[in-house]
Amino acid sequence: MSLKKQAISGVMWTFAQQSSVQIINFGVQIILARQLMPEDFGLIAMLTVFIGIGQMLMDGGMTSSLIRSKRPDQLDYSTVFVTNLVVSVGVYLIVFFIAPLIAVFYNQESLTNILRVYALTFVINSFVAVHVTKLTKEMNFKTQMKLQVPSTILGAVVGVSMAYLGYGVWSLVWLNLTQVIAVTIQNWIFIKWRPSLVFNKRRFKYHFNFGYKMTLSGLLILFYKSVILKS
Repeated sequence: MSLKKQAISGVMWTFAQQSSVQIINFGVQIILARQLMPEDFGLIAMLTVFIGIGQMLMDGGMTSSLIRSKRPDQLDYSTVFVTNLVVSVGVYLIVFFIAPLIAVFYNQESLTNILRVYALTFVINSFVAVHVTKLTKEMNFKTQMKLQVPSTILGAVVGVSMAYLGYGVWSLVWLNLTQVIAVTIQNWIFIKWRPSLVFNKRRFKYHFNFGYKMTLSGLLILFYKSVILKS
């Protein structure tokens, strides 16, 4: 397939994926809005900025560096995979221990356990970030859609079911966790690539020197949206 046809196909599949996910999420939000209290959504909203920061720190922009690299090999992919995994565990541990302080800041004791569970997405996403990057690098957006949509549906079923069973804010937490877990498992089942447990300092420096700039830019944008625009 020519590059032009790949690009057109990629745009179509990306549009189909995003449209499908947005439609599903819109329907789910309508259902959950009738089952949950506004306070439940408020608790999750309080954590949005912390989850966003943690996710950016976990990746460090290194997957973006893989995409812009002309010919990344197994050593590049594995180095980024190992880095993401180690950093994600470190970020999670930090969040785990500061969660009580965040709960005190918002005067919401329940946020401690909610954040500790919700932040597991950092670690789970680190297992799949490179897989998604490889699919993007190969312009294989069709496969991404086939993996993302079922995961979104499964998460929706779990979230809505828990809401009807009276789990309140935890239905929102597990809706997101289920989606992340499902898409991660599917990627490991259907994508043939497997990481090698190796770490190359030279490759790390190469990707980090590009990635940290992306991370700083993302953090500034997140800060602007979360603090300045809402103030």
